[in-house]
Amino acid sequence: MLKKKWLALALTALCAAGPSSAYAAVQTNALSIEYANSMHKSLEQSDYVIRQGRIYVSPLYLSIALPIQTVSKGIDWHTETQTLSISAYNPDAIGERSEGFTIKAGERAFQDHVRDERYEIAEDLLLANKRVYLPLRAIAEAYGYSVEYDAANRGKSVIRITGESDK
Repeated sequence: MLKKKWLALALTALCAAGPSSAYAAVQTNALSIEYANSMHKSLEQSDYVIRQGRIYVSPLYLSIALPIQTVSKGIDWHTETQTLSISAYNPDAIGERSEGFTIKAGERAFQDHVRDERYEIAEDLLLANKRVYLPLRAIAEAYGYSVEYDAANRGKSVIRITGESDK
């Protein structure tokens, strides 16, 4: 009986304290992205992380926003160099891929190999839950897009990426 009371008290204290920063990746609302190219994607809870008010997304959902043509199944994590790469599609050579986009852990920058440009950004990529997440706003804005966040409306939050890439 005494053990049950202590357990109930401990659980009540944990719930009252709210989520700690170590568990900030747990999401409660559904999230969707409306892209500048008119695509719309609904994200599962494992597809994004919110840390310190910033939204990080799975590379798949960022690749849709990139102003380069990306390749299906062309997202690779290179453990030895801690680098994420997204392959570009070459419409002149069907079936061939080339380096399109790379970002390295610990660096607040990414490389667009198609445009041969390096972009400085405010956030680094995020490694959490054995997955890689990319800072959606920082990368989209580096390309010149506008990013708006509409907090939960009927249980769903929406990110709108608008405009055209000016890069």
